Amino acid sequence: MTQELPAPLTPADSDLRNFPEMPIEVARLRRSKAWLIAKRIPELGFFMMNLWQGSWHEMPAGSLEDDDDVLADVAMCDPKRWKKFKADAMRGWVKCSDGRLYHPIVAEKVNAAWFKKVHYAWKKECDRIRKENKKREADGKPPLVFPPEPLPPSIGIPLEESGIPQESEGIPAENALKGEERNRKGEEGINKTYVPTASDGADKPDPKPRKHHGSEEDHTAAHWIFDRVLLLNPTAKAPNWDAWANEVRLMREIDGRSHHDICELFAWVQRDAFWCANILSPAKLREKWDALVAKRGRPARDLQQRPSIEDLNAQRAAEFLGTAPAGDTNTIDMEA
Repeated sequence: MTQELPAPLTPADSDLRNFPEMPIEVARLRRSKAWLIAKRIPELGFFMMNLWQGSWHEMPAGSLEDDDDVLADVAMCDPKRWKKFKADAMRGWVKCSDGRLYHPIVAEKVNAAWFKKVHYAWKKECDRIRKENKKREADGKPPLVFPPEPLPPSIGIPLEESGIPQESEGIPAENALKGEERNRKGEEGINKTYVPTASDGADKPDPKPRKHHGSEEDHTAAHWIFDRVLLLNPTAKAPNWDAWANEVRLMREIDGRSHHDICELFAWVQRDAFWCANILSPAKLREKWDALVAKRGRPARDLQQRPSIEDLNAQRAAEFLGTAPAGDTNTIDMEA
């Protein structure tokens, strides 16, 4: 009797190609039998890591095509040697009903990241509906119903397909709504527990609105900035990543700066002898933005060369002996 293949371990539409980082539990990896084998055969660890990382940006995320030529290419292994290493390199991978190969632990990380992406899209959709409902209320139109909040997946159980909510019909695109109530510091958050009913369909204020923590790209920019801080201070403590990402979000959404603008200016700050010690966070970068841009655009001035200690000592000796040459441009007026 042929055993049925398990269902795919990640959603068919899961796409993490815009997630540049793949999480790895170091302690869990080092305790695994696979890594014990890799310690004895180092190149096997290289092949394993390439397979895990390669599947991260596949579609569905966390999967690989069941083809030896493709697998050898992803593992960066000579196809002639692939058969020798395949059994150990593919340790833990299982073939599923869609014909592709999945690794349960990689799938676990994929599902967590995919849920984060799905949930962020849901929040943005709710935000659009909330703003649209305010306009509809003023026009005497019935409110639009909010989509249900997606639930986090259980370990090993993929999210339902098409988890990202589509934009509701008739709701303007997000860019058309930006700027509206933008300067209100108490901007309403997403109600985490609210479930709309057919009778009202309107959002109810949450007494404790959820704080904004920025997008995945905002977090990436925050990490990039901290990496530059570590170059100057290797012992710097890790920041509150949510707070840093939120400052990046504010610069992007409120101030109209792009991620490129933010990172480019911070890179310039790191090269400035004064500002590199004073701008060590996105919040400080935002606070001093105008001053930094003005300073960066100012042409460099030729600073007067300051005499060294040796020059000053030589000048004192020359004055004491009365041998200081007249008209010497390097002569220091000690009485000034």
